[in-house]
Amino acid sequence: LRGRVGRSRHRAYAYFITPPPRALSEEARKRIDVIQELVEPGSGFRVAAFDLEIRGAGELLGREQSGQIAEVGFDLYTRLLEEAVREMKGEPVEEGPEPEINLRVSQYIPDEYIPDTSQRLNFYKRLASVRTGEELESIEEELRDRYGEVPEPARNLIGATELRLMLKKIDGRELTQKGPRLYLTLDGDANLAERLVRLVERDPVRFRLTPGSKLAYIMKPGAPVIDTARYILKELLQGCYI
Repeated sequence: LRGRVGRSRHRAYAYFITPPPRALSEEARKRIDVIQELVEPGSGFRVAAFDLEIRGAGELLGREQSGQIAEVGFDLYTRLLEEAVREMKGEPVEEGPEPEINLRVSQYIPDEYIPDTSQRLNFYKRLASVRTGEELESIEEELRDRYGEVPEPARNLIGATELRLMLKKIDGRELTQKGPRLYLTLDGDANLAERLVRLVERDPVRFRLTPGSKLAYIMKPGAPVIDTARYILKELLQGCYI
């Protein structure tokens, strides 16, 4: 409740009237359970976190997107928020745009893998804040040690994080999947341009250069998207030597 009600000697009340429980959807029942459980002062953030988990918030947390997260995705939204906090604290902020990755694979941590909501959100935040391959390996090892073998959607999430780190090393701006093709947009130097040309010359059937400094790769039927993208980026990082 907002406003002046309840701030004086008069106590404020709010009555929430709902249909019978059987008439409510599963999502509505979950929300009511959260409201009933989190009644202590200062629970607003936890209520918001549970609501985020229930309705989903972008490709990394669910199928639907909403609010500001719908515009940028949960991963980028978390990093933008972290940078804003660092600026307010006077801490150095890493410059340069973050690569954008749009792959048609499920990237999330399943509820049945990590049942605790706060722990899932914690791992999402840690993955969004990863800066080195060593950090990413450490998180993956921790997941496997605490919760068992990592399921495919979570492996995809870890793989996409690895691709983001690799893209930053070669000044990659965007990695997008459109049907059977992967498109890589770069802002690299002359040396990188030479590597692109060598890739196309070596395998002109699958590698092609398109207008706008984009490298197109035609994937093999049934090939895993994450593994294919990792192969392309490793080729560029290693100077096209297998």
